[in-house]
Amino acid sequence: MDEEFEPGTLAAPEKVPLSEPISIEWTKRGPPAGHRNSIECPQCDKPAWMASEECWNCGFGVLAWLEDLEAEKQAQLQARREALDRQERREWQRVVGFITMLGVLCLFVAPLTSGPLTSALLFTGGIALAAAWVINKLFC
Repeated sequence: MDEEFEPGTLAAPEKVPLSEPISIEWTKRGPPAGHRNSIECPQCDKPAWMASEECWNCGFGVLAWLEDLEAEKQAQLQARREALDRQERREWQRVVGFITMLGVLCLFVAPLTSGPLTSALLFTGGIALAAAWVINKLFC
């Protein structure tokens, strides 16, 4: 092996035989710390690949754990969306209640008045009740 390999020549250096065969298990290693596709194994606290089914160090089911974690996250997001929807519906129900009370008040006060005010209160009460019904159908 005294000769150096020169680029452009057909002769390659001699291959040195391995003293020990390489085991496939020996080559399995976790990712380097801080790699973008690595996570910390929740069981042994060593780096593990995100896409591997098991941790290389302890055999913990990393992929199943990640899937369970994602399912739990999705369930929490869904619960949060449902809570926000309920809150929004309650707010719209308050608006409908206020408009309904305004309409009923106008209809009750209208007979106590005279002249053009009576017809304006009847019209306003009718429109308020119709608007409350529409809002209730659309948003509640």
